[in-house]
Amino acid sequence: MREQKVSIVVASYNSRKFIDETLTSIINQSYVNWECIIIDDCSNDGSKEIIYKYLKTERRFRLIENQVNLGAGKSRNIGISEAAGKFLTFIDADDIWKKNHLKKQISFMEDNDLEISHSNYGYIDTNSIKVEKVFRVSSKSIGFKDLLVRPEMSCLATIIDISKTGKLYMSEDRRRQDYYLWLSMLKKGYKSKGFDNLDCYYRQHGNQPKKNLKYIYDHFVFLRKRIGLDLINSLTYTIIYSTRGAFKYMKLGIKQNSKNN
Repeated sequence: MREQKVSIVVASYNSRKFIDETLTSIINQSYVNWECIIIDDCSNDGSKEIIYKYLKTERRFRLIENQVNLGAGKSRNIGISEAAGKFLTFIDADDIWKKNHLKKQISFMEDNDLEISHSNYGYIDTNSIKVEKVFRVSSKSIGFKDLLVRPEMSCLATIIDISKTGKLYMSEDRRRQDYYLWLSMLKKGYKSKGFDNLDCYYRQHGNQPKKNLKYIYDHFVFLRKRIGLDLINSLTYTIIYSTRGAFKYMKLGIKQNSKNN
């Protein structure tokens, strides 16, 4: 079967230490029909020079340079608007994929005629050493209420067939941009099926303070104003989210990281 094009969106900001590894993991994909749209968000650490090196040797890469710092959500939205593939996916400029990630997950989607899929993901530290624990997704198809209870979709492990869903966009807020996108899609009635496979690795960066009352309140406001839930449901799902989030990190035995997602 002929490979359908997949558009990969990479938002990059001061990623000099890791972006070489990320872009190499994209080049090494056994699935070859892809385009990679890199949006640099006013980096000043020399990471753009690394990106330029890839542009000279790999025509599937394209760079868009923001004139002002926009944040991850707005930057990814630029990538979404430019995407020309049948499939759309994301990877941060410090995460990595194993070489068969795209091939296996897209085959899974085609075999099951899926609109959206999301897979397991592991963790690596700042030295690219794998952390033992893994976040595992549900094996079923999940809908809007499922994702409110358990936010298991992530940027680096979710693939969308935009020929079926159309293009939807992330929140322009500094946090929860991707969560807004997943919820928006599922609220429209689309489903995302969990793929029990591990080819994606999310990089952890140090410690982050545990969720405080402001963080919990912000989540409540997000559900109320951005997602449009009523007062009772916003409160209920905020309590579930906060409780499950804390339990997730205790269960995995990992440090909460400071990446903006």
